[in-house]
Amino acid sequence: MPLFNNKKKSSTKTPSSNNKKAVKKDNLLVYSYINFGLLFIIDVGAIILLLVINKLSVVSSNMFMFLNIVVLAVLILLNVVAIYINSNKMRPILKQIYIAFLVIILLIGGYGSYVVYSLMGSVEDTIVQEEEIKEEREVAFVVLKDSTITSVSGMAGKKVGVINNTAFIEGNVLALEEISNQGLSVSFVEFTEYVEMLQALFNKQIDVASVPADYVDLYSSIEGLEEHLENTKIIHTFSKNMTLTQENKTNIDVTKEPFSILIMGNDGQRHTDALMVMTVNPVNMIITMTSIPRDLFVPIACYNNNAKDKITHARVISRQCTIDTVEDLFDIDINFFVEINFQGVVDIVDAIGTIEVYSPVTFVGQNASDARGHYTVYVEEGLHPRTGLQVLAIARERKAPGFDDFVRQQNQQKIIMELIRQIIKMRSPTKAVEVFNAAGKNIETNMSMDQMLSLLSLGIQTMELTTIDSTVVFTMYSSRVIGYDSWHYDYGMELPLWIYKPYAGSIADNAAFIKNNLRVDKTLEYPGNFRYYAPWGGFDIIYFPSSYNETQVHDDLPDFMPTMIGWNLADAQAWASARGITLVVKPIKQGDPGFNANLGNNYIIDQSEKYGRLTSKFSTLTVSVIKFTITVPSFTNMKLEDVQTWANNNGVTLATRLIEKPVLSTDPTYGPLIGGKYVVAQDVSGEVDAGATVNVDVYEYVAGITVPNLIEMTGPAADALSSANLLIADSGVKVPNPYPDNTHDGHIGAQSDPAGSVVKIGATITYSLYEDYVAPTPPSP
Repeated sequence: MPLFNNKKKSSTKTPSSNNKKAVKKDNLLVYSYINFGLLFIIDVGAIILLLVINKLSVVSSNMFMFLNIVVLAVLILLNVVAIYINSNKMRPILKQIYIAFLVIILLIGGYGSYVVYSLMGSVEDTIVQEEEIKEEREVAFVVLKDSTITSVSGMAGKKVGVINNTAFIEGNVLALEEISNQGLSVSFVEFTEYVEMLQALFNKQIDVASVPADYVDLYSSIEGLEEHLENTKIIHTFSKNMTLTQENKTNIDVTKEPFSILIMGNDGQRHTDALMVMTVNPVNMIITMTSIPRDLFVPIACYNNNAKDKITHARVISRQCTIDTVEDLFDIDINFFVEINFQGVVDIVDAIGTIEVYSPVTFVGQNASDARGHYTVYVEEGLHPRTGLQVLAIARERKAPGFDDFVRQQNQQKIIMELIRQIIKMRSPTKAVEVFNAAGKNIETNMSMDQMLSLLSLGIQTMELTTIDSTVVFTMYSSRVIGYDSWHYDYGMELPLWIYKPYAGSIADNAAFIKNNLRVDKTLEYPGNFRYYAPWGGFDIIYFPSSYNETQVHDDLPDFMPTMIGWNLADAQAWASARGITLVVKPIKQGDPGFNANLGNNYIIDQSEKYGRLTSKFSTLTVSVIKFTITVPSFTNMKLEDVQTWANNNGVTLATRLIEKPVLSTDPTYGPLIGGKYVVAQDVSGEVDAGATVNVDVYEYVAGITVPNLIEMTGPAADALSSANLLIADSGVKVPNPYPDNTHDGHIGAQSDPAGSVVKIGATITYSLYEDYVAPTPPSP
C-alpha cells in the first residue's frame, strides 16, 4: 500500500456555498448604495448650508474663507474615502463603520443646519418689507360698571360712541363692522379721538364706548382718568387681522446713498417712549441722531385736520401714523424704521455681553416690565460695563437726581451709538448670529437682510482698509428738538394736559441738520443756533441750540378745579371764597372710614368735583377733612421744654409770654428753679380742635439778691457794698444838696432799685450823688 496518494481531490462547490457568496456580494452592494446616498446628502446639505451662512461672511471674510476651504477639503476627503471603502476588496465591517460615521456626520450637520436656519429665521422675523401687512386689532365695547348693559345684544337702541376717522381702526372700522355683524340698531355718537369718547362715557353722555381692548393700559397714565377707568367694564370684544398699508421707500443702495431711519422705542403699550431720526451717509461715513421728546405737541398726520396731540399717541393709531407725523414735522422721507420694545434692548445687550454706559448717580431703576413702578434694577454711578437690564434702566430713567427728559434722550442716543460700535467690532460669526437671534420678535424693521449686512460690510471694510479703530469708523453727531413747558386744556376730557411745545426755530434747525446729512455732495454743517455740548461721561458729539428768541405761545386756560387732596382747609376756604363757591366741609373723625391719625387736622382727603372740572359748572364744593380733638392738660409748674414737646406732638401751637422771676437764695425753691422756665398759667385746657393755639405765661426763674440801702452812703462805699452783693453800682447824675451845709456832699441821695427789692444777680444799680454844697452869697448892702 503506497504511503502517498498523488491523486487530487475533487473541489466541486455545493449550491449552499454559492448562495452565501451571492448574498455577501449583494450586501456589499447595498452598503455601497447607502454610503454614497448618505454622502450625497451630506455634500448637497453642506453646500447649501455654506451658501446660507456665507451671507454673514461680512463679519469676518478671512474666517469664512478659511471655513469654506476646510468644509470643501473635508467633503473631498469624505468622497475619496468613500470610493476606497466601497471597493469590493474592503471588508463589510469597514463599510458598516463608515456608514455609521456618515450617519453621525449627517446628524451633526442636520442639527447645525437646524440651528442656522432657525437663527436666520429669527432675523427674517424682524423684517417687515411688504407694503401691506397683517396686524391683529381688537375693539372692546365698554360701559360703566353700574350699567344695565351686560352683553352685546343690550346695546340695541343705545348711544354708542365711535370715531369719525377710519385711521382709528378699533373705534371706527372694527366697531362698525361688529355692530353690523350683530344686526344691532344703535344711535351713533361720533368723536375725534378715544379720550374724548371715554370722557363722554364717564359723564354718561353715551352708553357704550368703542375703544381698543387695551384701553386701560393705554390711558391710565393720563392724570384724572385712572380712577374713572377703574369704574368701567368690557361687555364684548371683536378682533380681526387687518391689512395695513405702509409706504415702501426702502429701494436704495445703503452703501452708496444716504438714508434715514426712524427708531421707535416701544413701552409695550403702543406708546413710543423713545423716538429718534437717524441719518446714515455712507459716502462721508457720518451718522446723525435727532431725538424727539415723547410729549412734543405737534400736528398728528392721521388725525382729522391734522389736529395736535402728543407725538407718543400717534403710535396708538398705527406705526405709519408715527412715520407720517415725523415726515411732516421735518419735511423729509423716512426710508426705514426700527421698532424695538424694552425686552429687545435687554436681549440684544446680553447677547453682546455688556456695553459701557455712564450714569451720573447710583439709583434703582425700572426693569423691562411694561407696568409702571417695577423698580428693581441697581445701577452704580460711573462708567461701567452694564447688563441688558441696567442699560434699559438708564435708557428709561428721568426722575433720579442728575436725570431729566433731556438726559434720558441723550442716554438713549449714546446707548444706540455704543450698540452700533459693538456690532461693527464683532468678528465672531456665532456672536453675530446670537445678536440677530436676540432681536427675534422684539424688533421689527423694513430694512432687508442684504441691506443690513451690506451696511455692516461697509463699516468693516472701511475699518480693515484704513486700519481705523471701530469706534471712529462712523462719526456720530446728535441733536434734539427743544421747546418749552405748556398746558393745553382739553374741553372734551375737561382736563388740563401738560405738553411740550416745540420752538419753530428748533424744528427748522433740526430739519436742516437732518437733510444736510442726506446729501451726497455736502459735508455735515450745523445750523447757526447749534452749539457744541460735551456731556458728563460723553463719548459722542452733541449739538443743540442754546436758546431761541421766540415768544412762547400758551393757551389761555379756563379756571378749573385743582386737586385739593393734601391741602389745608384754610387754603381751600380762601380758594372757594375768591370764586364765590360755597364750600361744604364733611368732617372725617376717628372711627369714620378714611380717618388717618397720621394726617394733620384739617387735612383734605377727598373732594366732590374732579380735577380739571370747569369752575363755571358748579357752585358748591364738598371736601372731606380730617377732624380730631386734642385734650390739653394742665401745664402748671411744668417745664416749658416739656410743654413745647407735647404741643409739637399733638399739633398745637404754643404762644408764650415770658416773665422773669428772681428767686433769693433763701427761698426753699431756689435750687430746682434757678436757670429753668416753668409754665405758671394757661388760657385753655380740656378738649380743643387740633391745631388750636394755647397761650401760656412762663416764669423764667433766675438767681436773685436783695438790694441794699445805699442812701447816704458815699460812692466808694456803695461800690464796695454792691460788689460784695454780686451787684454792679453805677453813678448816675448829681442832684442838688438839700441840706444847709456841706456835710452831705458826695453822699448818695437816690438809687434806681429800692432797698429790699429783689433783682437778678449781676444786675446794675444806678445811684445819684449830692452836689458839693455852695454857701449862698450874702446880699449886697
